[in-house]
Amino acid sequence: MRKSITISILEIKNGKLYLAGRLFNLLSDELIQIEDEKGNVTKLDPCRAPALDTAADEKRKAREGYFYECFLSLHAGAVYRFICSRKGEHSVLPIRFGKFSRLSKIDGSFFIYDKLAICSSDNEIRVVKADFFTHRKLSRRFDTSLSDEAPDRVMELRREALSLKKSNKPIWLLSDRSDSAGDNGEAFFEYLMKDPDRTGARDKYDIRFVISSNSPDHARMQAIGSVVDAGSYTHKVLYTAASMIISSSADEWMRNPLGKDRKYLRDLLDSRYIFLQHGVIKDDLSSWLHKVNKNLDIFITSSPAEWRSICDGNYGYDESTVKLTGLARYDKLVDSAEKTIAILPTWRKYAAPDIIDGSSERPYSESFKESEYFRFYNELINDKDLLEAMKSRGYKGMLYMHPNHMKQSVDFEGNDTISVWQGIVPFSRVFTESSLLVTDFSSVAIDFAYLGKPVVYTQFDKEKFFSTHSYIEGYYDYEKDGFGPVCYDRASAVESMIKLIESDCAEPDIFKERVEGFFAYHDTHNCRRIYEEVSKL
Repeated sequence: MRKSITISILEIKNGKLYLAGRLFNLLSDELIQIEDEKGNVTKLDPCRAPALDTAADEKRKAREGYFYECFLSLHAGAVYRFICSRKGEHSVLPIRFGKFSRLSKIDGSFFIYDKLAICSSDNEIRVVKADFFTHRKLSRRFDTSLSDEAPDRVMELRREALSLKKSNKPIWLLSDRSDSAGDNGEAFFEYLMKDPDRTGARDKYDIRFVISSNSPDHARMQAIGSVVDAGSYTHKVLYTAASMIISSSADEWMRNPLGKDRKYLRDLLDSRYIFLQHGVIKDDLSSWLHKVNKNLDIFITSSPAEWRSICDGNYGYDESTVKLTGLARYDKLVDSAEKTIAILPTWRKYAAPDIIDGSSERPYSESFKESEYFRFYNELINDKDLLEAMKSRGYKGMLYMHPNHMKQSVDFEGNDTISVWQGIVPFSRVFTESSLLVTDFSSVAIDFAYLGKPVVYTQFDKEKFFSTHSYIEGYYDYEKDGFGPVCYDRASAVESMIKLIESDCAEPDIFKERVEGFFAYHDTHNCRRIYEEVSKL
């Protein structure tokens, strides 16, 4: 198969032409160089990126992935092409453009930056001076190609987005999940709307929150500020015109709501993506969040260890992107503990059906009740010894399903002591009102521990979890770094829970010390720090 170069990301950064992408099956004696219009060559130095390895048989990788990035001079007359050299032979590599490239393979594709036009032709990237006549010539050619290939609805979307980019205030789109709020997106949106630090953001920018009109959180978000229906035509227009996309989600519904139509709109897409995170990263999520997969412009972190694990890990980001600010929702955390136990496990890839296209939702699974995951938690909430201990001390409990398993809540058999929550998890209320949290690998344990309250980890399927999930074990060792006892079966989990219940859920000193040393900040200024970082862009 003929080798080619994939440019996953092509954009302007700091006045330079920035390229990044992946290479597969790079031979040890192959040299990849970039040649300019004067014949000068720049050696491309791809680095091994295990996160980009392709899946293979019997735990062996079929292909090894390499990641490259480079900055090229941006000046009129610049011409760049990729050359592969091996054993004295040289060949020009065909160029493939990825979804974060502002160029595409559509004939005449180009975009404008500071009176320069960047375009591609004959496997070369060219930069030309975009005076009035050149710009008009390029536009006519590209418009002709688009009108031949793109559906009418896409052409209309282009026209509306262009109009917004020219006439309105810069657009900021915020979100959590498509079907719910209640996470870092909502916390930061509320901060911008209430403006306690007098940033003036709501006057400078057109700020909207993206959420499904069918969500039970829709009305609450409307009371805070302007809301856009997730996946709607308006959402797509605003996304195309936006300058900032700010979300606790990095899933496709928000990272790319345009779907396959994106190729017709790439030249217009110059927004920055700020990943607020869903929680603190403890494990290695680089295969999901790697730069060529998500192209994040700001990657929020809360712990020095977390920050370092991403900067030094296989994600492809450095200190210019990874920011240590704390999570937005931590500004709203308060402790009003009642005699309540929250059981809040994360989801299992092996027990979840595929996402419904264009959303962050998953359908009901008929086979879910056959999973080890279901059996463990259904038996846990009905354990006689646990229920007896809770009753004797006046405790109640609630089992909350992760949003990816939300529709499976009806499968569990609750009782008069431990109920099963139906619907989206009210995280802030859970953290505030509960005295004890039972979870497994979820980062919600970190939010809970932040408030100085005890945690029990139930890791009955640890080996299967890490071999089938998007998680890979990272810097965080649950035995050494965790904020509570780690239990690998139901009996030990029940024993740990009863021990804490009998102490009225007092957090042991060893775990208090771990919490105090984990976080970078213990204040209520995380949103302000995030806003300051976003403003620098």
